[in-house]
Amino acid sequence: VRHDMQTATYLLPYLVLDVVCHGTEAARLSISEEILSVLDAAASENSGVTINSFGVGQSEVCVQAVFTLLDNLGQWVDDMKQAVALSLSLQSSSGRQVAPKSKDQASSSTTEHDQLLVQCKYVLELLLAIPKVTLARASFRCQAYARSLMYLESHVREKSGTLNPASEKTGIFENADVSSLMGIYSCLDEPDGLSGFASLSKSLSLQDQLLIDKKSGNWAEVFTACEQALQMEPTSVQRHSDVLNCLLNMCHHQTMVTHVDGLISRVPEYKKTWCTQGVQAAWRLGKWDLMDEYLGGADEEGLLFSSSDSNASFDRDVAKILQAMMKKDQYSVAERIAISKQALIAPLAAAGMDSYTR
Repeated sequence: VRHDMQTATYLLPYLVLDVVCHGTEAARLSISEEILSVLDAAASENSGVTINSFGVGQSEVCVQAVFTLLDNLGQWVDDMKQAVALSLSLQSSSGRQVAPKSKDQASSSTTEHDQLLVQCKYVLELLLAIPKVTLARASFRCQAYARSLMYLESHVREKSGTLNPASEKTGIFENADVSSLMGIYSCLDEPDGLSGFASLSKSLSLQDQLLIDKKSGNWAEVFTACEQALQMEPTSVQRHSDVLNCLLNMCHHQTMVTHVDGLISRVPEYKKTWCTQGVQAAWRLGKWDLMDEYLGGADEEGLLFSSSDSNASFDRDVAKILQAMMKKDQYSVAERIAISKQALIAPLAAAGMDSYTR
């Protein structure tokens, strides 16, 4: 079963449900802690985190398995509550039409309902023990943006209410929550949603404004904002990486190469990061020698800014395929293509397990 993902995924909800409903308090606590450990690792700021020695792609599958488990447990609670309510309703209606049941039968039925309600209580306690913010962050890291939005919306509604005057809470939304929602909507390609959330924020942060400009395609505005931010934080790796990303999207590839070369000489400790982004411009310009040089730097040991790696990993794989083609090495070409496909398939396989749709 350990090496059969489909069978393990199928059995997991039944095994967990059995332990939660019939196990000890310690067993239920252990399950809760294990789920939280997986989600906390996925929600970590370090996007290269591994879970129990699994790689990033396999970690995403593990997290999606947890999401599937939580969905099944929540569905089971709803089904049991409906079944109990329906059973009580039928008993009430039939009791008026036929002779009353014996005390033993009535007691047995009541006991069964009580047991089901207690089991539902245990499962609900497990579900409520997992913070929705953690679920939202883990979903976002796994690129399950619709699910992330579901959890974060639920969290915000519980904390701040809604804009509906008839709702129980109609409080003021915190800027941090608005920024998080804007980040999710930007990944869902919802520019209208971004503009709507911008009106809820007391004061838009620079990052929020950048998100709006990026999704609207105003890369000139983004570039101006990034340069202004760079002037305020001239040593920030994040700001330099943002400027390089703007140059790439504006198709200023030669300028990007010049900028990368300058950063390699001025901030050599992050050479791996600059070379990783330089590869994106080099292969687009068709400068194969420069591409080889940047690939060599990207493969060296060194500090790597995580967001730049996630954005440039596909381009790095493409460059390595082109490098193998230039060398006319058919084996390396096939190997590089297989590695690139594997890197793309793992997140897709994890996303394919996501059952939530808006």
